[in-house]
Amino acid sequence: MTVRNVLGALAACTDVEAFLSVPYILKMLVEHPEGLEMLRTMNLVSTGGAPLPEACEWVNPHGKGQILIRPRF
Repeated sequence: MTVRNVLGALAACTDVEAFLSVPYILKMLVEHPEGLEMLRTMNLVSTGGAPLPEACEWVNPHGKGQILIRPRF
């Protein structure tokens, strides 16, 4: 699994507003500039199955959590 694989799969889809994955993939995306930009476009980013890596704490401004939401204004 690579960032390019994930971004390529998402590029083949239209109107994607949510990204759900295991923490490993979320961490991989957060650490890559293009992956991070893709996550910032989502209305919902969610992960489960294991603790959230420290590298991903930026996503949730209220502290650690398993459901991460960026409000749309």
